[in-house]
Amino acid sequence: MRGKRLLSALVVLAGGLAAAGWLGRDGLRANLYVWRLLGAGDDALVEQAPAWGDGVPPRLLERLGRDDATACARAGAALGRVAEAWGADDPRTLALWQQCAERYPAFNPPGQA
Repeated sequence: MRGKRLLSALVVLAGGLAAAGWLGRDGLRANLYVWRLLGAGDDALVEQAPAWGDGVPPRLLERLGRDDATACARAGAALGRVAEAWGADDPRTLALWQQCAERYPAFNPPGQA
């Protein structure tokens, strides 16, 4: 009897973890992309920024406030690529540039550049 309860609890726990992973997949993908972008040896991943989802721009904005010049340059280029892919008429583009303007004072000098 105790074994069945334990097995049931493990099944419920596994199902909960799977559901949490599924619901949080966009954030996880965005974190993975930013980690890969900033750790890459070149700028090849910049072009992939739009394909990684809408969770990427907020994480790139965060990095402009705390990273070195190379990482900030890549983050800025990736933000520009996302905005370009969205297009000037997309409301997300306007929201992105408004967030940039609001956060600009908190960016470190390489992020401001």
